[in-house]
Amino acid sequence: MIPRRNRNLIIKIIFFCSALYLLSSFRNSQESSPDNLQENIEEIFEAPDSGLEKNNVDSKINNKIDIANAKIKEHEENKKEVKNIVLEPPNVENEKAAQEEKDKWREAEDKKDKEEDRIKEKEEEDKADEAQNFAILPPKNPDGPGEMGKPYKVDKEKADNETKAKIEKGWQNNAYNEYVCDLISVTRSLPDLRDEWCKAPDRMLPKLPKTSIIICFHNEGWSVLLRSVHSILNRSPENLLKEIILVDDASDMNHLKMDLENYMSQYPKVRIVRAPERLGLIRARLLGASKASAPVLTFLDSHIECTPGWMEPLLDRIARNSTIVVCPSIDVLDTETLEYQDYKIGYFAVGGFDWNLQFNWHLVPEHEKKRRGHSWAPAWSPTMAGGLFSIDKEFFEKIGTYDSGFDIWGAENLELSFKTWMCGGTLEIVPCSKVGHI
Repeated sequence: MIPRRNRNLIIKIIFFCSALYLLSSFRNSQESSPDNLQENIEEIFEAPDSGLEKNNVDSKINNKIDIANAKIKEHEENKKEVKNIVLEPPNVENEKAAQEEKDKWREAEDKKDKEEDRIKEKEEEDKADEAQNFAILPPKNPDGPGEMGKPYKVDKEKADNETKAKIEKGWQNNAYNEYVCDLISVTRSLPDLRDEWCKAPDRMLPKLPKTSIIICFHNEGWSVLLRSVHSILNRSPENLLKEIILVDDASDMNHLKMDLENYMSQYPKVRIVRAPERLGLIRARLLGASKASAPVLTFLDSHIECTPGWMEPLLDRIARNSTIVVCPSIDVLDTETLEYQDYKIGYFAVGGFDWNLQFNWHLVPEHEKKRRGHSWAPAWSPTMAGGLFSIDKEFFEKIGTYDSGFDIWGAENLELSFKTWMCGGTLEIVPCSKVGHI
């Protein structure tokens, strides 16, 4: 039989080990132990009085153990509840609904902003269309803006801010008063500036060749380009005009895209050729020439106006001799008022150049005046300005066309002039053919 002292010691050891196990289980818990848990455990480990009987000791220990276990269980439940509260996932449905509301709000705001932008763009387009339609309409009044080549002036000092902005923008885009150009009809009237000598019944050959007209442009103004085309269509004999080829040299302005396609679609003789990238004037002209089908090529700029009777005198000279390269008499369209400024015959000049190979104008020498016999007769010219001329297609190819290495423009007029004279041709300026140029 184990002595009482030893029994007490063994009991203490057993419960000491149990307490250690309990303490190690709760060491890392998130909540601290119940306030009196430690006291209860310590009470368990208190040595019973030596005077207590074994049954009393066992009963007291069992009661304290039951109390401790109950509190531990309660603590476990509390800890579980806390843990559930902390670790409970958020309400996904509520968050999703809130996010959907936010997305809808943002989508509505974006839609509203886009609609406002669209309305503003539409207003700007309507204003532009109104200006374009105004320019497109045939002149209702013979005394309307710019009719018969008269100047049309806008007083900048009295203009409102919106008008001033349009004028400034036009100058920046095209180096002329585009605002005034848009106020003038694209089919405006021009006077017949030819001398009676030009209109003599036997002045022209009865049979003349057809011509393909090639116009290259890059970001040209709307009304100016249309006016160029209409002046050709309205003042060229139907049987002599084969086609008008508009070569777009990679323009990026919207009015030169579908608007131009739609507008020109009503004129069967006009077709548009689009360059895939910026070519420059010379390569763009070569592109247009490759698409031409008439025996005579006529190159014109995109900001010109042809006067009555301009075409026949040019084709007449080529019909007489296919090696003759002819240029019209080039008049001035004023950049500010679009006035057609006729160069009177007393100021008629021919082309030349200086030793820097810069083109310039010279009065007709006396010996050339004598050779011509009449002041309105064609005049030989050492060089041409280059923007406006007609040439037999086969002769153009014979002399090597343009040098395709030229970029943008400049010097190509002298090169073609030299090749014309050196390859057996003749270069002439024809006063009976008058074309205005900005």
